[in-house]
Amino acid sequence: MSDTPTLVRAVDTSAWQHPDGQPIDWGAVKSSGVGAAIHRIGQGLGYVDPWAKIDADATLGLGMPTACYYVAEPATTTVADAVHACLDMLTARDQGCFLDIEPTMIEGLSWADLSQWIRDFMAGLRAVDVVPGFYTDVSMFQSLAGCPWGERLWIAAPSYPPRFAWSIRQLAPASVPGIAVPVDIDQWWFPC
Repeated sequence: MSDTPTLVRAVDTSAWQHPDGQPIDWGAVKSSGVGAAIHRIGQGLGYVDPWAKIDADATLGLGMPTACYYVAEPATTTVADAVHACLDMLTARDQGCFLDIEPTMIEGLSWADLSQWIRDFMAGLRAVDVVPGFYTDVSMFQSLAGCPWGERLWIAAPSYPPRFAWSIRQLAPASVPGIAVPVDIDQWWFPC
């Protein structure tokens, strides 16, 4: 087995890729050259993405590496509550779960407090054998000391050159056969 990472084209999906309840044709997606998928499982304490399990079952059934992501709200949610909500929503453990924190979800937190919140969240996933990762953009990545703290990093960096330290690099949205609306395209290095 080679120690050199292999670059795989991936997509990350959510209910937004299912306009009017339209399912994704994962066979067509895979046939177009997409080799992996990341599905949003939910946000905060109450929103569960209704397509997460359906999409994860489909991609796993096609033999595609599959991860999920959970959108946290650290400014208004304790770490313990967020970990519990994420685990309740978790649909696929194949490639673990990425924590997604958007800039609008951190008002009032210092960078140090946010950094600790993230590390504690990822430790909560690790405690139950879920491989964690962290999704962010370049600005937040540069503001969080020590990021990604030895964990996998999925970074929104379409205009930056890829780096092996990044497990996944999110590019710009594009049209993909089998998905009714544009979807974020990712470059995923395996193994990560």
